Amino acid sequence: MIWVENLVPQNTSSRPQATGERVAFDARTHEPVARRAQAPGLTEFFSRLPNLPGKSVKFVVPDGGAPRNSYPPGDGFTDSTPRPVDQTQKALGRTPFWLGRSYHGHRLQSAAVGTVGEKAANGARLDAVPFVSFDYGVVRLQEFGKSPYFFEHGPPHGKLLLDASEAALRRNGVLVLASMAGPAVDTPCGSLAAALAMAKALRPLR
Repeated sequence: MIWVENLVPQNTSSRPQATGERVAFDARTHEPVARRAQAPGLTEFFSRLPNLPGKSVKFVVPDGGAPRNSYPPGDGFTDSTPRPVDQTQKALGRTPFWLGRSYHGHRLQSAAVGTVGEKAANGARLDAVPFVSFDYGVVRLQEFGKSPYFFEHGPPHGKLLLDASEAALRRNGVLVLASMAGPAVDTPCGSLAAALAMAKALRPLR
């Protein structure tokens, strides 16, 4: 193998400096076979797969393509329509969860149904997924029966994923994303306590 190290200039007057990122190429074919990042012990290895038959390949990006230099490769869209609580029950194909008419003294402010997905450069909408939402002011729930494009892999059942002031969990096939606000989530311990209390208070909407 031939290892090639990435060099970047620090400014216009200095020599390029090594970044610690290296890529290994096959000495005969010159194809990349591995990448080693600056993090100690982190090495990625590449494998070349055989060509796939055309019938087994499906491109979800239509003519017109997606915007360049974006990840995910497209612009997201969200459509949302306010609905009475009893009109949100069938939006997911599964029973959504809520926190009742009020939570910790904060009344339910609004309920809505909608869809999220990606939008290609030509305006075509891709991978639209329905959701319901319940806003209590201090907690806003957004729930999906199928994972949206920005949350393909959620936590396993019985596990709570906490990221800053947003919590995620799966229950009975429903992905619940909870955005929390207020003094209770100003510290890591407070965020965890608030997320656990919220998760325990969730109940099926009947």
